Order: sequence, then C-alpha cells, then structure tokens
Amino acid sequence: MSDILRLKKMVFHGRHGLFPEERKLGQKYEVDVEVRADLAPRAVVDYTQVYDHVEAVVTGETYELVEALADRIATSLVERFRLPEVLVRVRKPAPPFRGHFDGIEVEVLRRGAQG
Repeated sequence: MSDILRLKKMVFHGRHGLFPEERKLGQKYEVDVEVRADLAPRAVVDYTQVYDHVEAVVTGETYELVEALADRIATSLVERFRLPEVLVRVRKPAPPFRGHFDGIEVEVLRRGAQG
C-alpha cells in the first residue's frame, strides 16, 4: 500500500511495566501510528478516531511489557477500523533502569485480512 497516514509522537500517561511502582505511578509513553491503506477521498481514515482509540488503550489497559502494549494497539486498530496494515511504535522515554540512555522503543507491524 503506497498511502500512509501518520500520527506522530502522541503522548499519554500509562501504567505499564514489570515493576509494581510503574503500574501504580505510571509514566509517559510516546506512540507513533502509521496507517497504510487506500486514502482516496471515499476511503479516508478519521485520524481523530485513531487517536482516541490509541489513547483509550494506553490509558485504560495495563501491560507488563511495552511489546504487549504495542501489539494491542496495532491489532485493535486493524480490527476496529478494518485496516490492511498498521505500523505502531511505542517509546518509553524514561524506563526505570540503572543505565543512562534515551529510553526504549518497540515497533510492530500488523496486517488485516485485506493486507
């Protein structure tokens, strides 16, 4: 699919992680979504609905792993909006880890029945 709709660096407060403190206090998550679909005028994807859906997943559900969160976002977008292909990146800018680095990022690509 050559058409891409991107929602970049959406920021939400989520309660995900392996440690109880992460799930209790929560932290910032950044999410990018690339919808790969036919974006002809009659087939436009409503990006406000995509944003609202991603926000509901990040803020309303809890996962131990960022990988599981990214998978849930991508899979649910494909299913809810009947999309052929979705790429999702989830960043955790400040993971509770002893090292100094610019966070972690997980990228997943999911395809629907028509993808």
